[in-house]
Amino acid sequence: MKQYCSTCGMEMTYYHQNQSWYCHSCQKYAEPVQFQAQSQQVMHPQQQQAYQPHTPLVDEKLAKSKIYGGMRMRDSTDKIISTRWAFGILAFQLIVPILTVALLYLYFVGTNFNLSNIAQIAVIIVIFLAAIVMVIFQSALVYKLVGRRDEHFRRDAMMKQGMMEYLDAVSVKEMKDINVERWTMNTIFYSNPEASRGPGLWALLVGLVAIIPVIGIFAMLYCLYFLTRDVHDHDLRQRDFNYQFQLALYKMGKVNSISYDWIPMPKRDPAAYVLVSVLTIGFFLPYWWYVNIVDMNSHMKNQWHFEGQLIKMIDEQENPKPNKEVQRPDEIPTKP
Repeated sequence: MKQYCSTCGMEMTYYHQNQSWYCHSCQKYAEPVQFQAQSQQVMHPQQQQAYQPHTPLVDEKLAKSKIYGGMRMRDSTDKIISTRWAFGILAFQLIVPILTVALLYLYFVGTNFNLSNIAQIAVIIVIFLAAIVMVIFQSALVYKLVGRRDEHFRRDAMMKQGMMEYLDAVSVKEMKDINVERWTMNTIFYSNPEASRGPGLWALLVGLVAIIPVIGIFAMLYCLYFLTRDVHDHDLRQRDFNYQFQLALYKMGKVNSISYDWIPMPKRDPAAYVLVSVLTIGFFLPYWWYVNIVDMNSHMKNQWHFEGQLIKMIDEQENPKPNKEVQRPDEIPTKP
């Protein structure tokens, strides 16, 4: 059913992603004639008010500023963490039990090599200090990993909002229908909220392993669990979201093809990792720390590569290359 603007009388377009009618002549959201008439029949004549337009159209420049702003935040939020942290935890995790077993053996069994009382006390102090340093290492790494997760997710949310608003602005300007892609992007974005975890809290809970071992160990296992799960779920959502963004541009004839070389992450089963860590009495943990470091590093490098393509696609819309004609495709490519 056709609807006409109550201001200028021109035919309007209904955009499902915004749930509003848009007049291309007035360049703003407005109320159709028949909708306005129905609302006036319900209201008492003395209660009728002047027409209030809907929220103005999303500005393309504002949308791009969010995207560029997210790009500028990358240096401060997306930190590449060295795998030396995991190897450091592994070293301390080997030193502490080896020294403890050696001291107990000398004390209860004894050998030709006997330590004096002062030497035994010195070994005990070394074991205690090594254990404390290992706990500090783990707490510091938890703070870095959880903090990086939270900061990256916040930056990514701003980028996604900018990308969705950019598509809205371009689709209205070009009068192209991308409702399916926009609804899919909305579903990906809003159905899986990525809340902040709080790095300070989890670093403190993991540090309790030196005081209350039961609580500290449980907190460490759960922290490793959600770090492994969150980054893999986020990577899948990011991959689908980016595909829908490129598909929308492709349907509007803004790009010739979909360049999609997102490297999939290896599959991890955090529940199995918890079980293996318990069965190995914690000796599996250094590898789990290593996994959480390298997986997030790989995800961020993937996203940086896509963001470079994203900026290139946006710049090409403002400064199209000469002798390059982009036509609306007859077929939509399938997702790889």
